[in-house]
Amino acid sequence: MWKKKIDLVGQKFQRLTVIEDTNRRNNGNVIYRCECICKKETFVTSQSLRSGKRKSCGCLAKEKIGKLNRTHGESNTRLHGIWKGIKKRCKNKNTKNFKNYGGRGITVCEEWSKSYVTFREWALKNGYHESLEIDRINNNGNYEPSNCRWVTRKENNNNRRNSRLLTINGETKRLREWCDLNKISCNTVRKRLNNGWSVEHPLLFSKRTATKITVDNETRTVEEWAALKKITVVSIYDRLKKGWPVDATLFQKSRQPVNLTIDGDTKKLVEWCHIAKIPYTTAVSRLKAGKSPEEILLPWVK
Repeated sequence: MWKKKIDLVGQKFQRLTVIEDTNRRNNGNVIYRCECICKKETFVTSQSLRSGKRKSCGCLAKEKIGKLNRTHGESNTRLHGIWKGIKKRCKNKNTKNFKNYGGRGITVCEEWSKSYVTFREWALKNGYHESLEIDRINNNGNYEPSNCRWVTRKENNNNRRNSRLLTINGETKRLREWCDLNKISCNTVRKRLNNGWSVEHPLLFSKRTATKITVDNETRTVEEWAALKKITVVSIYDRLKKGWPVDATLFQKSRQPVNLTIDGDTKKLVEWCHIAKIPYTTAVSRLKAGKSPEEILLPWVK
């Protein structure tokens, strides 16, 4: 004789809520369609529901396995990423930066290499913050507590192995430090140095619009000198870049006016050319060829 059917529709068993009777049986047990709290549907017998054998669609078991495999629960954190990064560049030969780390003999100390938790404890005790980066005090040293610290990105860049050092007036600083001190772009100064400027150049750290130079104990901006000496600003800067001395010769006009005397009348060559209606370049060519004043001003034939 069949046992009296117990309707389980609407009842909740652990994570499962019974939705409907499927009118199917398994060894005499009703098979119900159920919805798990994770919104996934599954089919469970009445016996499995009432005995507690089935508590979910399977998600509960997955969560328990995940907890067993999880050692610290921080695999997706920034700090864990930093820990993985230092190990990767020191141990993995296929990593792009391996040549700059593991390839140079730099290693991660054993206590950090084996345990993220140990690394995390050191980091939190030594000022770690989400905005900071790990930095080796000695660029040729290893990743270990005595040689590491937390710094800003700017400080980290200053401590790179390829940071350029400049000694000015007996004081040595990194290029970026000199640029920050003088409030000028590093790219500008680096370009000047690459173009042959010396570290003693008076304009190495100067911004073009505010550059001041002193000549005969008088200090003015380049723009002011240019206006005073009636020479272009570009000419002055070009000469300074070429290493001209900062003295009166800096303001000499590049082309001295050529005077020409005809019948006792002296004028600038450019003025004679205007009167004779000939190109200035033609007159200069004739002058260099040793032509007489009259021949220089002969009508120009195309």
